Amino acid sequence: QTTEYVWFRRFRSERSIDGNLRLMLEGRTRVIHPWIIYERVKTHSRPGLEIDTRAGRNLPLLELGADVHFGLRLGATAAYRKTSVTYIPGETFDSVDLATVLNTNENELRLLGRYQLTLYSDLTGGTEFQRQRFPLDPLRDSNSRYYYGGIETKGHAAFVGNATVGYRVQTHLDPTVPSFRGVVVKTNVTVVPTERMKLALTADRDIQDSYEILYPFYLQEGGGAKLTERISDHLDLEATA
Repeated sequence: QTTEYVWFRRFRSERSIDGNLRLMLEGRTRVIHPWIIYERVKTHSRPGLEIDTRAGRNLPLLELGADVHFGLRLGATAAYRKTSVTYIPGETFDSVDLATVLNTNENELRLLGRYQLTLYSDLTGGTEFQRQRFPLDPLRDSNSRYYYGGIETKGHAAFVGNATVGYRVQTHLDPTVPSFRGVVVKTNVTVVPTERMKLALTADRDIQDSYEILYPFYLQEGGGAKLTERISDHLDLEATA
């Protein structure tokens, strides 16, 4: 359980009390690792890069699934997740009522396979099926399929993090609403080429829900790099792009 008080000296209307409750129950055996998660988030943070306002909303989540280890370096994960987004009545941006266009109920089924490449790295591949429903704006209702593959590393690997490339197909139930087909990228890796140098790289390309009345989604893509050079035991030089 976490609770935070966000305080602005001048803009008093932006102040808020936010919180996060997360409950997790899991079992661990040699072969199977089942889990169930319940989470409820109340936040006023910016919903994304497109909406420049601190909009209050509730985000409950329920997830259940299991990791299975088959031996011979093979494993799999199956999980079901149910989420929703409910904006506080009266929250607006650019004269648009956010509850009307962004209140969402989503169901997701995730199937993932893993192969242990080395002691510190796994090859992964899987698929996700998503069902999005907008109770106050049914024109935005859609189904989505996502196929992907990538690599995950940890510990003393040459690079630490994960890199995933996939293909997403989002189809709206109303044929007059544009759909999406395209490559999706999610990368967050850290490389340590020398004892005194660290390079962190991020990249993303995916669709996000839009508040615009005529456009149900927008494509968000970008990347970043942070280079850290240890000048001495007490001084680091950082460059960020």
